[in-house]
Amino acid sequence: MIDNPCNDFRGPADPVQEPDIEIIIPTYNRCDDLRVLVHRIIVDVLEAGLGSIVLTISDNWSTDGTAALLEQVVTSHSFIRVVRPACHLHTAEENLAFAVAGAKGRFLWLFGDDDILEPGAIVRMRTVLHDQAPDLVVVNPRVLRHGDQSVIHHLLPMRAASLMLTIEQLVVSIGFMGLMACFSTTIVRRARIQGADWGGVIGRAAIYAHVALYLDCLRDARCLLLNEPLVTVRLGSTSLREFQRLAALSEKPVFEPWIGGIPRHFAALAAQRRIASDLLSRVVEYDHLGRFDLARFLLNRVCEQITLWLENDRSGQLLDLPLLHGLAPAVAGGELGPREALRHLVEAQTLAWALDEDGPAHGIYAADVIPLLSTAERDELFAATADWARGCFDRAMDSYRPLTVWDADIITGLRSLVDILAVVAGDRRNNVESQTPDHALATFLRGLPALHSDRLRDLFRDAVRRRVEAARELIDLRRDMADSIAVWPVQGGYRRGRVGCVHLAVRADHRLTPAQLADLNQIDPAGQVPWVLVADNAPALDALIAAQPPALWPAADGEQLGGWTLGTWLGRQIAVPAGAAGPDADLCLTADDRPALRRLVLKAAREARSEYAQLPAARAALAPVGSAVAADYFDAAWYVTTYPDWAADMAPTNPGQEFLTRGSALGRSPGIWFEESWYRSAYTLVEDGIREGAWISGFHHWLALGRRLNLSPLFWFDADFYLSTYPDVIRTLESGRYVSAFDHFRQEGVRQGLRPFALFDAQWYVNAYREVQEAAVSGMPPFEYFLRAGAAAGHDVGPGFSSQTYLAVNRDVAKSVADGHVPSALYHWWRFGRFEARRGARSLLDS
Repeated sequence: MIDNPCNDFRGPADPVQEPDIEIIIPTYNRCDDLRVLVHRIIVDVLEAGLGSIVLTISDNWSTDGTAALLEQVVTSHSFIRVVRPACHLHTAEENLAFAVAGAKGRFLWLFGDDDILEPGAIVRMRTVLHDQAPDLVVVNPRVLRHGDQSVIHHLLPMRAASLMLTIEQLVVSIGFMGLMACFSTTIVRRARIQGADWGGVIGRAAIYAHVALYLDCLRDARCLLLNEPLVTVRLGSTSLREFQRLAALSEKPVFEPWIGGIPRHFAALAAQRRIASDLLSRVVEYDHLGRFDLARFLLNRVCEQITLWLENDRSGQLLDLPLLHGLAPAVAGGELGPREALRHLVEAQTLAWALDEDGPAHGIYAADVIPLLSTAERDELFAATADWARGCFDRAMDSYRPLTVWDADIITGLRSLVDILAVVAGDRRNNVESQTPDHALATFLRGLPALHSDRLRDLFRDAVRRRVEAARELIDLRRDMADSIAVWPVQGGYRRGRVGCVHLAVRADHRLTPAQLADLNQIDPAGQVPWVLVADNAPALDALIAAQPPALWPAADGEQLGGWTLGTWLGRQIAVPAGAAGPDADLCLTADDRPALRRLVLKAAREARSEYAQLPAARAALAPVGSAVAADYFDAAWYVTTYPDWAADMAPTNPGQEFLTRGSALGRSPGIWFEESWYRSAYTLVEDGIREGAWISGFHHWLALGRRLNLSPLFWFDADFYLSTYPDVIRTLESGRYVSAFDHFRQEGVRQGLRPFALFDAQWYVNAYREVQEAAVSGMPPFEYFLRAGAAAGHDVGPGFSSQTYLAVNRDVAKSVADGHVPSALYHWWRFGRFEARRGARSLLDS
């Protein structure tokens, strides 16, 4: 029968009897798909002779021929009924809620009108419901992509025939959007959901409202995950190009239902203490391409939405900032990448809103936006504004005449100019006067001439684009399991993490095999003791780890260095203080390789010495300085050339005597093997000692103490790198043959072609420059030539760096080099760029 709106239930036999299963299909304008589905259900019911089965179709006032189809089937089969709401409803969720409200079946099988029921599925489901008595069943379906091309026979990678889980475990394991969001995969006990507040949930967010309802109503329920493809579902494959088309037509964000609706559901349920507050951050989704984190998916959608706004320039497509802030709980407890991505996206969205005409309504003012810009972006903004301001001032000055008074318009214009420049400079950011519509960024730009306004708009749009690109690089939507495990924290020799509802521990020294990785990708992975441990909760995992045999320490390859024992332990390079019983998280040092570990140990050992960090101890530790040692560093020809005024205001004397009596105290270097200015800046205690009179110069400190501390006397020499790369040098120093790493390098290493710092490759350098080859023929080592001439000439020193590429990518550095503010591209990279994560360090051929 057709009810309009829904009337009392009429079953196939006894209208009072409660049917075992009621299949509910909400539909709208999918007549062809619905015809196939209804035919499948009729065949399944009739061939099996099933009783106590009802099919309810809720037609949301379709206009495509659905009404005629339904009239035909309801007349032919008494177990089918059709209901319609009083008027057309806006969403499928509302139509589903309407149908459930009038349902009478003990279990409700919610079915999508474009999905397919597999033969024998109803018989099998009735058996499962009778034998296992669940409150909710979710089946593992077959999947058809758009166009009916089968891509996978089981959507979920699962080993067990079935799993009985809690509702939170189920959502975390298989996804909030995936299986749970497909109507056709869920069968639920009617008594659990029929009296629920569907209207309140839909009012919060219509998208996936029934899944949020399950999380609320089934907290203590038995939820069965059945590894049988009883249904085939169609997954849409809307491409980004299609979203671009929709965005070009739309006046609202096309991704907003995902970005906003899902976090709103989780936030509301967490506030009511229905779910754990961190649940969203743990949800793993599956589709035909594999697994992905729900939180990363939402961030990816934000990237796509802002990109669509950049392409279509429609203010209505901008996302609300509170909506983005609502994503913070989803990434708060996770890895750094998503947190940083969200920060970039909030900045991007703030800049985008500031460009919009509605900026004042959102409290985004020009002075509030400036601090969000990077130094380079701010410099570009100031330059563009200054060009405009300079033109305004020049025009005003052109109109000035002696003994005349400027027009009131000119005076007003100059006052406005000063006011705008103050806003751009951020001087009035906290001034209430600046928070007026006149100081909104959009209003400010609108007041500029078109040429300057367009230039600044492009600047801000580029800033938005850069932040979206930076966020996209951090999201990494579909990570390989091995990559995920690699960033898990190490505790007790195991890398620990959670995948879905499962707690995993992978021993840190174990390289996972392809078979083990495939198993860990399952919803229900198997533990392979002692390498891979699996548990349902953290305490159980702790107990499993504690039961494993301990790894022995010290390791067989133990190495002693600076009061530390170095070795390989559980696959990690680790160093602990000598004499320690074993690794301790608070005491040990770890690194990816042994040279890097040695560098950490050398740094820690040096910083632990009081004469390195404390001036009184340093003063007491000074050793006498022999004139022969000082003379070994002095280069008279270089000194006279570098300091042509060395003899000014002095009686004739030799350069060496002048350096010792005056030049060193003036901050001059003795030659190419010691850089006074760099040494003072690199070690702050040196400058303090000079002020206090403990030593007269950095060179004095180096000879009297710095050598024994293995400090680096040159910018282009890294003592820790040298010792960690060539450990035999450490043993040479321990024998007393040399005082410092640099002494060894000057006497032996420079002629052996050893690296003074990581980038320098002596053989490459000789082959790259003819003048270096000629110098080498005459007996000058490549590194000495670099110090005497190559560094000033801007030479590259190895295959790991290309000055040409670096300057092409970093235009600000190129300008600084051209203006003489920075000696060379290599200098900038080695001192600043590598710590700023600058791009372009490697040559184009290497990249």
